[in-house]
Amino acid sequence: MTKQIITSEVVVEKDTDPGYRNFIKRMASEASHVDIGIHPVSGEEMVMIAGVHEFGTDRAGKGNSVVIPARSFIRSTVDEKREQYGELGKKLWNKILEGKMSIFQGLSLMGQQVENDIRVKIVTLKEPINADATIARKKSDNPLIDTGAMVNSVRYAVKDRNDQPVGEMSDEGTYNPSEE
Repeated sequence: MTKQIITSEVVVEKDTDPGYRNFIKRMASEASHVDIGIHPVSGEEMVMIAGVHEFGTDRAGKGNSVVIPARSFIRSTVDEKREQYGELGKKLWNKILEGKMSIFQGLSLMGQQVENDIRVKIVTLKEPINADATIARKKSDNPLIDTGAMVNSVRYAVKDRNDQPVGEMSDEGTYNPSEE
């Protein structure tokens, strides 16, 4: 709330709601965003494998002659669930404004949801199909599952305005391809 003090035709606004000011300060110092995907802690090879599947390549294999089509599991998940994430974001933001949860908690809940949705996408994606030789080698026709390492590497990390982690990164998953 703002109280006006009038002196000699000059209006001076005085902040009489330190709670709002403190809330704004807290927001500026707490978490600002959540990164979701395959992070470098999973290893450079896993980041590379995820990138190849997400975007595709025409330079894989010996002699760089194997084509791997794009099998988007991050971008496509976010695109397909954009409205759902928008609604969840509104609900979480309202709880933050009401003081029912912290910004960190809200971003963590959003991260958990998107992380889970990406993992489901990896497990359920069926097209483009693998080459016959790849299916024979893997003994599976699931394009994004071989050992389960990639689906287990999907994580979220809440970060501050300087892109530094706030708290701990989500734990590595426990998907076991033999449970399919």
